[in-house]
Amino acid sequence: MNSQFDPPRERNCSLTFGRQPTALSPGKLTKSMAQSFTRRQAFKTLGLGLAGLALARFGLNEAQAITNGQLDGNAHPNVGGFVWLNNIWSPDPPPVFIGTGSLIHPRVVLSAGHGTLAIEEAVAAGVMTIDELLISFASDATDPATWNPISAVVTHPAYADKPEGNGNVPVVDVGVAILKEPLKHIPIVPLPPRGFLDGLKASGQLREGDDAAKFTVVGYGVELGDNPGHLPFPPDGLRRNAISAFRSLHEQWLFLDINKVHDVGGTASGDSGGPTFWLDPQTGGPTLVAITSRGNLSLDSKARVDTNEVLTFLNEVIASVEAENCDQGYSKRTKT
Repeated sequence: MNSQFDPPRERNCSLTFGRQPTALSPGKLTKSMAQSFTRRQAFKTLGLGLAGLALARFGLNEAQAITNGQLDGNAHPNVGGFVWLNNIWSPDPPPVFIGTGSLIHPRVVLSAGHGTLAIEEAVAAGVMTIDELLISFASDATDPATWNPISAVVTHPAYADKPEGNGNVPVVDVGVAILKEPLKHIPIVPLPPRGFLDGLKASGQLREGDDAAKFTVVGYGVELGDNPGHLPFPPDGLRRNAISAFRSLHEQWLFLDINKVHDVGGTASGDSGGPTFWLDPQTGGPTLVAITSRGNLSLDSKARVDTNEVLTFLNEVIASVEAENCDQGYSKRTKT
């Protein structure tokens, strides 16, 4: 995923890793970091038009849509869709509904790093403010009564917005959004044990082929029709789910078969950051194992959540929020 954005800027924040933070309110952050130019000038300065930004980020080059799925209803009330009061992705009037996340703490929403980094950079460039980003946990995110304000986003410090290996997959595509107020009426999604997927593989439960292991994927992305060459955009704000089949496991990635001819479905933009659940074949109970990162019409690339690298980051974020160290501001991204 090649980005045309300038490199991330150093920024003060109330949530850092391994150092004492300096709190900075979203208003002060925006005032101190925003460029003194208009939105259109900002895109020009960054070398991006609206279409270029969408292709480079949270939208069209990443996971794009629930395919061969169904409306979710109330099946996953702790999976939310991001609401953009400032549409930086397309000429369509706001609000638009792009990106998905899971409530892993009353104030912490797990999502994709390529999405949270896009938000950080858009705020830094003065293209939007954090107050223009909300999230809904309703099955229909278009209802304003369900919108919840966000105070900050944090991207995993090891997220690399540069190609890895064959140039197809970025590393540690994980980030979080911090809610202004805790959502105590919604059950949280428990984090998985470390190495959960490795244990399944070692025990022979991650099968391929006709008897492939099944996973449930959830998201607010656009719904693909019969014409795979047409991608409706923006998404309609409705939550959907689908069943995907196991393809292979990598130390950072879970790859799933979503080929419709194999009678499975999956995610493909708008679904980015949405959860992937392992379904226990005996009990049917779900375990969060990964989040949607990239995809095409036959293969989904999921960023694993059960790795030490990701779980350490998420637990640090949760601990900081609980200690009220991240009430306001952004993280300072540093390579580790």
